[in-house]
Amino acid sequence: TINVDGARNGGISVRGEDRSDILVKACVQAWATSDEAARSAVSKIQISTAGVIKASNPDGENNWGVSYEVRVPRNSNLKLNAHNGGISVKSVDGKIEFETLNGGVNLYDVSGDVRGRTTNGGVNISLSGSGWRGNGLDVETKNGGVNLSIPESYAANIETGTVNGGFKSDIPSLNITTEDVKGDGYGRSRSRRIITSLNGGGAPIRIITTNGGVRINSSDSSNKY
Repeated sequence: TINVDGARNGGISVRGEDRSDILVKACVQAWATSDEAARSAVSKIQISTAGVIKASNPDGENNWGVSYEVRVPRNSNLKLNAHNGGISVKSVDGKIEFETLNGGVNLYDVSGDVRGRTTNGGVNISLSGSGWRGNGLDVETKNGGVNLSIPESYAANIETGTVNGGFKSDIPSLNITTEDVKGDGYGRSRSRRIITSLNGGGAPIRIITTNGGVRINSSDSSNKY
């Protein structure tokens, strides 16, 4: 497992490629009242790749952050953690676990057993092919919108929805025609959720938000990012 810890201030981007080694690029940033103080803070940052890819500051200062761009073999297992930073994974097939507190999530052409969470951030997922390869996908955000791009011919068991937010789909079989209204009076919330088998069903694809809209579009007519 390739384990990356973005610590307090740092995002993580992982891309699978036809390679046998692992390439790690680290962008170190620091902020201070002067250029000299910022350069001094940067010079103290230590980056380790032993066991966990992470950065540390022996002086315990918090005025710095390190973001990572990691190139890995396509068949890789990942464990990614961040606090204030987004997480992006592209073209990786394996067991992928991730979590961030404040940051968006972008997943493109992933497969395997993928599970992750963000608290404050949107989720963008683009799937390709005829169906999911592996155990499935399970992604949640508490505060953020969900954008799912998927071929109309994709075979899967889809679960997606929101408690507080709109719901729109360009794919008729992935649209909501009724609303489940929960609560009454002031503060009433509307829960919109769809659970259905698409094109005969397949691996479970679960993408849920609490506070945010859900948008589903056909990748057959959209631009891939």
